[in-house]
Amino acid sequence: MTEDFISLNINHLVGRENLAKDAFGKIFGLNRGAISSYIDGKAKPKIDTLRKISEKYKISIDDIVNKNLSKTSDVFNNKVSLSGEVSGKLTIKEIEIVREAILMYEKQLLDDPVFNKWLDLKLTKKENEIHREYQKLRN
Repeated sequence: MTEDFISLNINHLVGRENLAKDAFGKIFGLNRGAISSYIDGKAKPKIDTLRKISEKYKISIDDIVNKNLSKTSDVFNNKVSLSGEVSGKLTIKEIEIVREAILMYEKQLLDDPVFNKWLDLKLTKKENEIHREYQKLRN
């Protein structure tokens, strides 16, 4: 029998969002007691609730049920967005593969002026400041 990660994952999402259980529940039309019951493993969410969570976090219902989301991709856990359009279409596994490729080619990418120009266009002003500081520390 496979392990069910629903309780663990709902707890992870509540913590990741830094929300109280009642605030998290309100997003999905649920009360604090329902969220507590899911986290404590005393109840299972309805499929409609899983669908709403899946849509909000751009993850599959299968991932909510069968994967420990707290141990998956740093991209997911740190809420680093590749772009609104792309991240909604990539699975967690695909994001992990992209992340591994980026880590493998990080130095070449960060030294590539074309990549840096593209990155400047994609990042917010604050993200650009952080990126420039990182570049300074690397050199």
